[in-house]
Amino acid sequence: LATGDAVMHSWRVKHGVEIPENQKRASLVIWFSRGGNGEDHGDISFLPPPPTWLAEGARSGDDVAQFVLASAMESLSFYCDTNDISFNDIQTWSLQELHPHNLLINSAIQGNADALTRLGTLCREREMSSGHGKMIEEVLMKLRPAGAYGRLDSDPLELGDIMDDDGGGGPASEDVYCWRLLARMLWFEAALRGNSSAQIALADEAIESTFPQTAEELLMAKTFYTLAAQQGDDAARAALSNMEKLMRS
Repeated sequence: LATGDAVMHSWRVKHGVEIPENQKRASLVIWFSRGGNGEDHGDISFLPPPPTWLAEGARSGDDVAQFVLASAMESLSFYCDTNDISFNDIQTWSLQELHPHNLLINSAIQGNADALTRLGTLCREREMSSGHGKMIEEVLMKLRPAGAYGRLDSDPLELGDIMDDDGGGGPASEDVYCWRLLARMLWFEAALRGNSSAQIALADEAIESTFPQTAEELLMAKTFYTLAAQQGDDAARAALSNMEKLMRS
């Protein structure tokens, strides 16, 4: 953000502020920087601890609190080494508990669509460890015990065999296809739960995966673009319009 910039958010944003039920609320948030040119980078002394209700909610297993805290910790990692964090409110937490990927996985295993979507993106960008890849497989097996993902995977690769067993960065951890497959499965679960970002990501994957596209892939893409467009997503509407033009030509 530059000086004087303003930001607006929709009602759906996970802003991390506890609001009592039926309370109408407006907020003004102002950011202050002591340096003005990024001199605060790496200095965590100015950072407040996460709200007590958020930390307690995450630790007690609340999937929304876990996702919000994961987002906060992930953002914090851009500014400093999270290993140096020492917040009084959560000083009894281990660094493993505070790792954003672990928080996301704990949220996702409860079916949280936002966490599933974010994990899908992290897998697609190959920003997860092999050990976390195995944990994600366990999440998917719990959410869909039958392991039936249909056309999401054209090869007979079973859940449980995607990542290497030792979790030590073996061949599978460097396999782009394995990470891409995990991303598709995570997005699929999130898309079925109504997350428009996951619906668009999965539709994009169906379009980009092969050329020329099969009828099944085109139908999947059109279905998920339509679902996202029905939620008012402009990007989905534009993609759906372009797709329909191509199908008519």
